[in-house]
Amino acid sequence: MAGNSDIEQKLREGIDAAKAGETTKARRLLSEVVRADGRNELAWIWLATVLGNASERRAALRRVLDINPNNTRARDALRQLEATDQSAQPPEPALAARLSTAARSAPPSRPLADENRQGLPPLFFLFVGIVLLAVVGVTFAILGSNPEEEIQPTATVVAEIVATSTDVPTLIPTPTNTAIPISQVTRFAATLPPTPTYTLTPTLSPTPLVTPTLQLSSFDMIYISHELILPEPDALIISADGQNEGLLVEKARDAVYASDAYTFAFVRDIRDADGNALAAEIFVTTLANPDNATQITQLGALDTADPVWSPDRRQIIFASGGDLWMITVGEVEPKRLLTSPEPEREPAISPDGKHLAFTRDAELNGFTEIYLASLDLSAGLVSNITQATDASGSSYSPAWSGDGRLIAFASDRSGDGDIYTMDSEGFNEQVITVDGMAAEDRSPVFSPDGLWLAFISDAQDDNFQVYLMTLRGTDIQRVTHNLRSDSSVTFKPLLP
Repeated sequence: MAGNSDIEQKLREGIDAAKAGETTKARRLLSEVVRADGRNELAWIWLATVLGNASERRAALRRVLDINPNNTRARDALRQLEATDQSAQPPEPALAARLSTAARSAPPSRPLADENRQGLPPLFFLFVGIVLLAVVGVTFAILGSNPEEEIQPTATVVAEIVATSTDVPTLIPTPTNTAIPISQVTRFAATLPPTPTYTLTPTLSPTPLVTPTLQLSSFDMIYISHELILPEPDALIISADGQNEGLLVEKARDAVYASDAYTFAFVRDIRDADGNALAAEIFVTTLANPDNATQITQLGALDTADPVWSPDRRQIIFASGGDLWMITVGEVEPKRLLTSPEPEREPAISPDGKHLAFTRDAELNGFTEIYLASLDLSAGLVSNITQATDASGSSYSPAWSGDGRLIAFASDRSGDGDIYTMDSEGFNEQVITVDGMAAEDRSPVFSPDGLWLAFISDAQDDNFQVYLMTLRGTDIQRVTHNLRSDSSVTFKPLLP
């Protein structure tokens, strides 16, 4: 299989990161290994030690047992996790604590249905912390500090090669709720526009100005959702009020709209006859015929990800091989836009097309930081690179507001993932979600009117789902209620 050496190196780097306590880095590397090689027993068992919540760890351990039913460590760890879950009283939803905190510092807002808005006593948070520490401790105690000693690596874990690390979708927990399975939902075609003549050489069109104070039903979103048993996630479409949900395109991730609100790009793995990933490539398609997608990259890399459109829809910037690339839509060869010794990912283009935000792994402390740069799309040049974030933790997933004045991002500097904003110069950082380490919040994106932030969180149960909140962290709305786990979301632009 192509890319074996790359997978082997990432496995070793992921194990080393897990041993060193660098959980964010370990999750990223090990997730990429199991996405490319779903039967890598060693990667799955190490991944179980660094995943974000108990449901994800249980799912990873079950995957180990699917591969090797005789793995006693995985079986014992799973038994202990399930026993711990049964003995612990379920805490109040993390979202209720967050709403209670926000209510003390913000004016009254529209209440979130079926959520308790009362403040929780301090002893509750102490109890939750003890339970969470116990779950993590049980997992590490059973798996041991070095699972590699008792699980023989597969034959692929032998080569010494140079590899790069990139963000991949978070591994998916086993479903625990009772929502309608997404397989029972069909594409909601009524929201799709008429079919125009589509070409991969779009004409210039300005970014539209959006009038605020719109209802949530006015916004459509694409979100990416995943089942652990499947090698790739799917792209689904839904209104921001949680209605009109439907499957948009199968086997797709990192979906992003162009400014015409009709064309979108996504990443798909190209696989061999045995289901092994050969490469991740970027595809472009339309809402009218999403299954008729056109492949626009041929890099042959496993880590191609994070496409983002230029405002005029002429270029797409993306990450691959630890570098940032740009391809002009309709052309064949991409151009390397930015390269450095440290991996770079998650490009985000400002609404005026003159600035670029992206993430880069810091060489000294191992954290991921957000950088800002000037961008010349016509010449394909990046200049004036400055580091925007510098905290005791990683900052990632930058997203521009529609007016270009704010950048939303996620950071684990407080121990878990929270959503922050900063101004376009990289100053005045503000934390938006505060939950006392009770939830992992990630992948923020602004609504077209600039009044809402959509993000991914496990605030209410073990499943990561799509949520909405105001820029003050109030009026929190849960958008998706599915049996899968969601990994990213993007808004459909509004046209005049």
